[in-house]
Amino acid sequence: MHPQTRVANAERDRACAVLREHFAVGRLSIDELTLRVAAAQSAITWSDLYKLFADLPTIPGMEIGPPPPHAMARPALPPPPTNIYMVPPPPVVVATQDSGSGARSAALICFILGFFTCGITWIPAIILAIVGASSSKTVVASHTPGGSYRPSRPRSNRTGVIIVSIIGAIVLTGVVTTAVTDATKHTVEVIISGSETQTFAGEAYISTKAENRSGTDVLLPHREILTVKGSLSTITVAVTDGYSGRGRKRKKASITCVIMVDGNVVDESTDDGECYASYSGSR
Repeated sequence: MHPQTRVANAERDRACAVLREHFAVGRLSIDELTLRVAAAQSAITWSDLYKLFADLPTIPGMEIGPPPPHAMARPALPPPPTNIYMVPPPPVVVATQDSGSGARSAALICFILGFFTCGITWIPAIILAIVGASSSKTVVASHTPGGSYRPSRPRSNRTGVIIVSIIGAIVLTGVVTTAVTDATKHTVEVIISGSETQTFAGEAYISTKAENRSGTDVLLPHREILTVKGSLSTITVAVTDGYSGRGRKRKKASITCVIMVDGNVVDESTDDGECYASYSGSR
C-alpha cells in the first residue's frame, strides 16, 4: 500500500485495536497508548499510521495493512449432461399435514374469553384443543423435479368452526351465569325498634334490591325478612321521625335500626328520634 494513500475509518479503528493489544501485553504505557490512539484516529494517510508502529513488532493476524485479497472463486461445475433418451424423471411424493388449525384457533379465542367469563369458556377451549390435536389430515401429492409444485391442501372450514365455537361459548356463559345467579340467594333482615312500649316511626324508609318503599306511623318494633337473589346491592334503613305517645304526650324516642344479612349483623345505628343504617357490598 502506497504510504500516501488515504486511510478509511475502518482502518483507523483497526490500528487503534492493534495499539490496545500492544498495551495489553505491556509494550506501551497508558500515556503512550492515549497519544498513539489519538494520532491513529486523526491519521490521514498510511504513512501517518506506519509511524505509530515503527518501534512495535507485528502481531500475527493483526496487521495494520489492508486484508489480503480474497481467494479466487472456484470455477462453477459444468452442467450435467442432457438425458439423451428424454426419459422424464420419476415423480417425487410429498406429504403435507393439516393439524386442525381451525379448532386450535377457536380454542385460543375461547381461552382468551375465559379471562372475561371467570374461566367458563376454558372448558370448550380444552375440548377444541383436543379436537384440533387429534384431527390431523395427511394429503399426498406428487410433482416432477424442476416443475412448479402446489400441493392440494384439505379444505378446512376454519371460519365455521370459529363462529360456532364463539356462539357456543357465549351461550354457555349465559346459561352458567344465569344458573349461578339464580342459585345464589341471600336473606336480608331489617329490624327497627324503639326504647318504649308504644313507639312509632313517622317516616320509616327501607330500600334493598327487592324493596324500595317508605311508610308512615309504623308501630315498633318492626321486623321484615326479604330474600334477594344474586349479588347484593345497597341496603338502606332510615327513620326520620321516631316518637312515643300521642298528642301532648308525644316525645322523641330512642330508635334503633339493624340490618342483618344471612344471619350476620352488618350495620346498626341508635339515636333519639331517628336512626340510619346501610350496607353496600356484594356477596
